[in-house]
Amino acid sequence: MQLRWTALAVGALLAGAAGNAAAQNGVALTPFIGYLHPTGDLVAETSPGSCCLTLTAKNGIMVGGIGELSLGKKLALSAFIGSTVGLSQKARYDFSGLSGHPIFDVGMATTQLGGTVILRPLGRNPNGSPKVFFVEAGGAYTRLSFSETQDRSGGSTPSPTWSSGSMMALVGGGFTFRVGPRATMVLFARYSIAMKEYTSAGLTDWNSAPPPDIPKKVNLLMIGAGLRTGR
Repeated sequence: MQLRWTALAVGALLAGAAGNAAAQNGVALTPFIGYLHPTGDLVAETSPGSCCLTLTAKNGIMVGGIGELSLGKKLALSAFIGSTVGLSQKARYDFSGLSGHPIFDVGMATTQLGGTVILRPLGRNPNGSPKVFFVEAGGAYTRLSFSETQDRSGGSTPSPTWSSGSMMALVGGGFTFRVGPRATMVLFARYSIAMKEYTSAGLTDWNSAPPPDIPKKVNLLMIGAGLRTGR
């Protein structure tokens, strides 16, 4: 009982601190657009150049938004969401083990939902934005969604989904340029680090017939720009 009341008291204090920070320091919203670059193949051939599947996520344009809660002059918390839905990203399937060596692109999307701790070494501007530059670290749930699927035979038989989701660690930083009393241009970069190899029901089904192809860890680099408004 005492532990429960202690937990409730701690929770109330934390909620009060967050509310107080919001009241004193304000919140900000940064819509952004960025260029997303996956760093490698999601699946590699067992025998490169001879057999069987290479699956590669291509570059894409990501759009989204970042919400920021200031906790003091040098510290803030952020939550963000971004996606390449409906934009330019594709995935390439290379079936070197099949007759005719078919290669084709399909639509895909990368979606991220996460949060970071933001450090502002030089403090903040009067409008609450980081002064000159900032660094951040956190994590994100990352979802890879594929618009089409393919079975090992290359035929028309539907296969299980190749879509996949996993947690990624995230580090980043950026520069800020004030463009108004409450508006700041933000240029930033984020590097998402894969915690595990790509997995999906489609890959498991594909690898049910030897030789199995090799899932890989693929990190994500995004370079973006946004307009931060708030106080």
